[in-house]
Amino acid sequence: MRCSARTPGIPRRTPVPLPVANGGRGLASIVTKVAGRFSWGLADQGMSSLSNAFVSFYIARELGASKFGAFSLAYVTYSFALNASRGLATDPLLVRYSHTDAGTWRRAVANSTGTAVITGLVAGALALVAAEALGGTTRLAFLALGITLPLLMLQDSWRYSFFAAGRGQ
Repeated sequence: MRCSARTPGIPRRTPVPLPVANGGRGLASIVTKVAGRFSWGLADQGMSSLSNAFVSFYIARELGASKFGAFSLAYVTYSFALNASRGLATDPLLVRYSHTDAGTWRRAVANSTGTAVITGLVAGALALVAAEALGGTTRLAFLALGITLPLLMLQDSWRYSFFAAGRGQ
């Protein structure tokens, strides 16, 4: 049963027209821009996932079980640190500063990369403390992680900064 009566006090919603200036080329331009941004993001994520899988398979094949276990512990720790950095630094950058002027974007990127580096320094220091408590191959894996974590967080924040600016390529 269809009701055609309008509820009093609730305004009628009118659809927002899509930009179709120049015979529909405005919509085509928007679709082209979205496809371009999507393709770079998809390609970047694909390469990141493939390289991570390749490294994991290579290490699993070349190293023994205990060395692969040490690598896995360090990699999981890196993943936690990366997610913390993204939540504190790069996700707010993407949400809030994706479509701003160049000056605002530069200030936001400076703040984002600073937060990412600090997150990397804190997580790296914790990894170095853990390395002191551990022994053997696991100790070496956490030493390497502690030393490289600030730079890895910086690299990831730059990557997301360029995606926020629409220049993923």
